[in-house]
Amino acid sequence: MELPVEVEWRSGSGKLRRLVGEIVNMSSSDVLMHLPSRLRPNTPITFTVSLPQEVTKVPLRLRCRARVVRREDGTLLPFGVVAIIDDYQFLRGPRPVSRSLKPRPPLLAAATAR
Repeated sequence: MELPVEVEWRSGSGKLRRLVGEIVNMSSSDVLMHLPSRLRPNTPITFTVSLPQEVTKVPLRLRCRARVVRREDGTLLPFGVVAIIDDYQFLRGPRPVSRSLKPRPPLLAAATAR
């Protein structure tokens, strides 16, 4: 089952970057995503995915802090990115992850303030 995912990270210059991709495979400790951009290993990311309500029975999103450990380099889109999940939080509510970006408050603000 592929799920839409929103991914955020800070570029080398500190600028907040966002994109939308798909989760291809996910376990309790790592995730494989297809993204339209390459992310370097050791890049800290935050990603949010809406979990299927057929499984959770209530609207539920999962927000994770993770770090990229591997990428599949190639010339075709999307690029494969593997990340280790360091921390996660369940968020209740019906705000689904869209397949297009919309302005939203940065998820990394709380993580970078620590």
